[in-house]
Formats: sequence, structure tokens, C-alpha cells
Amino acid sequence: MGKKFMSCVLTAITAFCMMFLYTATVSADASQVNITTDKSQATVTVTSTDPAMNGKDVSVVCYLPGWDGNADWNASAASIAYLGQVKGSQTTSFNFKVKGGANAGEYTLVLGYTGNKITKKFSFDGNGGSTTVVTPGAISQAPAKVKAVQTAKAGVKITWDAVSGASSYDIYRALKSGAAFDKIGSSKSTSYKDKKVKAGKSYVYKIAVSGSSQMSAEAKVTLMKAPVVKAVSKGGKVILSWKKDKNAKGYKVYMSKKKKGKYKAVATIKKNKTVKAAIKKVKKGRKYYFKVAAFNKNGKKTVIGKSSAVKTVKVK
Repeated sequence: MGKKFMSCVLTAITAFCMMFLYTATVSADASQVNITTDKSQATVTVTSTDPAMNGKDVSVVCYLPGWDGNADWNASAASIAYLGQVKGSQTTSFNFKVKGGANAGEYTLVLGYTGNKITKKFSFDGNGGSTTVVTPGAISQAPAKVKAVQTAKAGVKITWDAVSGASSYDIYRALKSGAAFDKIGSSKSTSYKDKKVKAGKSYVYKIAVSGSSQMSAEAKVTLMKAPVVKAVSKGGKVILSWKKDKNAKGYKVYMSKKKKGKYKAVATIKKNKTVKAAIKKVKKGRKYYFKVAAFNKNGKKTVIGKSSAVKTVKVK
């Protein structure tokens, strides 16, 4: 009963790992994966410097010589020389022993992680060396002309030039140049919208063809701040002031007669050095509510940043 149970467990694990690899259809760049062998021990050492593996669960399957990549499920399972899983890091290194000893011919190593698949062939020779074959069709070119611009009060649009043969791209982000980049998403087009950003913060982006370790040059953007506003009433007018935002082209002042009502733009300041506005169209003894937001230009489009907190003023 115990042996039968363990056999079922092993069969299930084999099926799970193979299903993961069968569904990982994006061929990743194999150029940063190195394989060395020890014929006397029938062991294989794999080292990868692909940063896309960092933190990922990597499924490892090694097939015996003669395995046909187009073979059906059962034939592929019968051809397995090793099956396992490792945790990826900045430099992923592990070793394993192939079943049945070191045979002549080419073994096939397949690594799978988060929809990506790396396939490499190797053989045991008399000196324990290795023969490495890069997966045909792998793309090592990085996208060019990467740009990042603010497109909303809390949104960044990243664009880049297409890479020939690429079907999708991975987007990486850091808070500053030289810091660690984290993958934040993927795109099948040559643009991506990052909505998980905050006003006043800076972000740095890099793009890579999905599965490739070759990243683009950096594109940096700093979002406009939400102004901190001071408001006073003087001489029947409302005087608003705030600090300069060097990333803005100008500022817009909004007013409403109700705190949660509709706010209308009552002043547009077209110079970012001008940080004061006097609102004259108000009535003495009445309360008004104000917001200020920085704005910029993206081509012909005006991009308005996050508004300030509401300031309440009773006109004197």
C-alpha cells in the first residue's frame, strides 16, 4: 500500500511539472545559462545569471538522449533522466545526477518559470566538459527609445520601439538608478500603463523582451506633487499660495461653493515659478472651497496632477 501510494505521488509530481513546462510557451533567452558535466559521477551542474529567474520557482526536467521534443505526454515522461524544482536567485546554481549513468548522445535540459521556458542540450564527453546549444529563436536584443511620461494624476505611460520577432515584453521598475529593478508587468504591445504610482515620487523603468535578460536603457519620470496650499481672505479677495513644483509647467486653481460639490477652474497659471493666485470673483461673508493642481504638457495634451487638499475660506 505504501509503495503504491508513493508511486502515485511521484506520478502526480511528474505530471504537474511537465504540465507547467508544456504550458510555458514563451522561449526565453538561454545565453546566460551554463551547463557543466562530470561523466564519472553522471552529474550535471547548471548556473544561470538570468535576473528574470530571481525569486521564481524553477521547474527542472532533464530528458535522456533521443528524446523528441514533439513526443506525446507518456513518451516524454518515460524519457526523464531527472525531475526537480529549485528556487531562482540573482545567480541560480544547482546540480543533479542523471538516472542510468552518463550515456552517449545529447541530453535535453528544460527550465520553466512563470510562463517562460529555457531549453538547452548538453552531452557528457571524456573530459567531463559540456556542449551548449542556445535555444533557436531566442531574442537577446533590448528594446530601444524607451520613454516614460506622466499621463494622469497617478499614472505613467511607458513606450518603446518594437523588437523584431518579439511577441511580448516585460516591464521592470525601480525607485532610482542603480537600485534593484522589480518586474511589474508584461505587454504584448509597445506600451504599458503603470497605475501603481504616487504623486511626487520618481520612478525608473527598463524594458526587456519576455524571457530575455537583455534590458533596455533606463527611462526616468518624476510625478508632479499635490500642492500644499495656504489660503487667506484679504480685501474681499481670496489669496492662495503654494510651493513651486519643478516638474510642472503651471498650476490650475479650482473653486466650489460646496466642499463636496463640483469644482470649476477659476485660474490657470502658466509659469511654474508663479506660486500665488488672487481670486476676485467671490462675495463677502460667504464660504468657498479651493483646490490647486499642477499641470504639464504631453504633446498637445494637458496632464493634470493630483489636487491639493481642500482649503475652506470665508471671504472678509
